[in-house]
Amino acid sequence: MKTFYTYYSTFLFLLLGAIASAQVGINTADPHASAALEIASDTSGVLIPRMTQAQIDAITNPAEGLLTYNKDLNQFSYFDGDWNNVESDEQQRKTTVLIEKESDFPDPVDGVITLDENLSYEISGFIPLTNSIDMNNATIYGRFAQKDVLFADSESKPIFKGATGGTVRNLSLSRKINPVDKSFVGTAKAFDLDATGSLGSTPQNLVLQSVIINGMNDVGEVDGYGLVFFDVVQYQNCQQGVSYNSGGYLLLNATGWLENNVGTYETITGAFQLIQKQSGFMNVVAGNTGFDVTGVTGVAGSAVLEGCVFLGAGERAVGAGTYPGYNFRNFWTVDSPGINMESDDVASGNYYYDGGVTNGYAFTCSAADVGIPKKLTSTSTAYTTESNNLFRFAYPTDNRLVYEGIKTRNFQLNASLSVRVNQTGEFYGFLVAVNDEVVTESNSIFRVDNPSDIQNVALNTIVTLKPGDYIELYLQRITGNTDGGGNVVNSTVAIFSENLSIK
Repeated sequence: MKTFYTYYSTFLFLLLGAIASAQVGINTADPHASAALEIASDTSGVLIPRMTQAQIDAITNPAEGLLTYNKDLNQFSYFDGDWNNVESDEQQRKTTVLIEKESDFPDPVDGVITLDENLSYEISGFIPLTNSIDMNNATIYGRFAQKDVLFADSESKPIFKGATGGTVRNLSLSRKINPVDKSFVGTAKAFDLDATGSLGSTPQNLVLQSVIINGMNDVGEVDGYGLVFFDVVQYQNCQQGVSYNSGGYLLLNATGWLENNVGTYETITGAFQLIQKQSGFMNVVAGNTGFDVTGVTGVAGSAVLEGCVFLGAGERAVGAGTYPGYNFRNFWTVDSPGINMESDDVASGNYYYDGGVTNGYAFTCSAADVGIPKKLTSTSTAYTTESNNLFRFAYPTDNRLVYEGIKTRNFQLNASLSVRVNQTGEFYGFLVAVNDEVVTESNSIFRVDNPSDIQNVALNTIVTLKPGDYIELYLQRITGNTDGGGNVVNSTVAIFSENLSIK
């Protein structure tokens, strides 16, 4: 008769043997070397714990890789930091609708086909549309952009219309084409989209990737989206471009405009969180406009135009620039071949005294001025300085430049003056001041050897400017001659030329 001790000893032996081998085999004495546990059977399987969604959610501190079967969804669930479900091929196919003709879409209502947001729509071949599509946050895609095409077959209905977003990939959007001579027929518009009403609640997102837009009379309007992302979009044979008005994030990446387009290619108006146009090209034929941001009223973050190649004899880029020869407002950073570079990194300015060569302006220094830097200004004659070549600098008054960029940066400053002083043996210094604070390291000192001599003084320094900071030139009388009674006499500094530049 076997005792409890006999059973216990046998179990302990098997357990210790399994631990010692670091592998467990069930129905096999030779588990695979890569497996901690191998179960061999020709008649049955492994049953994973079956749980409801609520039970799965209630598991405390689940380990990464934990596997269960979700009875509510009839899917396996695994944990990798979040619970995820494994869909079968059949379940995945249930979320995709194959479109071979317009009637494969949902039935239209008042000329608009509203898609199911839980489905994806695969376009197969050439699909003429007599109705518009409301994307309703669904995905529409093809396998080959050149072969899977949505045609606008109705002159009065754009291809996409509504106030919702969605994703469009690997497709062509085209005007109707005559099958005989391949010419365009009628008129067509790609987008009539306005999601402005959603900006304050649930912003809509619109994504186009690997899309060809061909032959549109008007590409159309995309207004009020939280996110617009056009990536690798080619435009050809369009009579008018696309406009974007007021939204969140506008991202245009690798969009290409061929020389057979006319009108204004891309127009941006209103206020945005961020605008970023990168890569791609615009071949702008004479009489047309490429990139028009004149109507952009503000950008909370930044506006970037970078790496997009501009060519052609047309108006390549316009943007209500505030400086002669430049196109964009200060919140733009522009670095694209074919147009001027515009950014705080190339901000520069200058001013100069426009007086006669032999009759400069006078600056009087009294006894009280000894040792005290004072801003240069005239005390006897007309003093007018002028400026040119300003970029992100303003010149509001004599002897002052104001930085109008949007980021703090270091500038190299150079100044030169031609001066004469009527007191022999005195010492003077010229300095740069930022916001009325003297920059000590800019000091350039000279001694008056002969009151008839005109001396040249140069200043070179680096200054750090924040938006709105201003720079000026100061003069300091370091020593002062005295009269017979020991009183410091006044001196007169005559300045014949004064030039300051910063970049």
